[in-house]
Amino acid sequence: MCSLSAAPLAGATNDLIYVKVGDAALNLRLSDTEAAKELKAMVDERDVTVEMSDNAFEQYGDLGKSLTSDDASIAAKAGDVLLYNSRYICIFYGQNTYRYTRLGRIENVGKNELKELLAGKDITITLTKKDPGEIPEPKTALALLFLTAILQTARIIL
Repeated sequence: MCSLSAAPLAGATNDLIYVKVGDAALNLRLSDTEAAKELKAMVDERDVTVEMSDNAFEQYGDLGKSLTSDDASIAAKAGDVLLYNSRYICIFYGQNTYRYTRLGRIENVGKNELKELLAGKDITITLTKKDPGEIPEPKTALALLFLTAILQTARIIL
């Protein structure tokens, strides 16, 4: 999978959160805006699940609370994650120019992969601070638990 941009986004921070879409995990590098800081604080407190709707060039959904907006005219492109109307998160797989507040940018997938993942359907996303690579799949977790029990039993017997 190729990334959307080799160059870091101007105004980006070192803060990274993850956007889970089904089995996929997207790396969201946060911008240096008040809204992005507030979003990170929400995610630091708990995972945030958002029902998203498709809009032919983006997925958008209500965060459930307003964030500080600093709207400016932005020519959004695939991978941009923006705030609309103080409370709607927008994840772009296409292009649009409108007044938004920058939240961040998806780093780890290409434009085509992002479009395939997001376009043409309503989805549910989960914003999380947990690296999805560190979260074992349920079957894997069960297998690890079983293997741990066997090893503990073997230690008792030996």
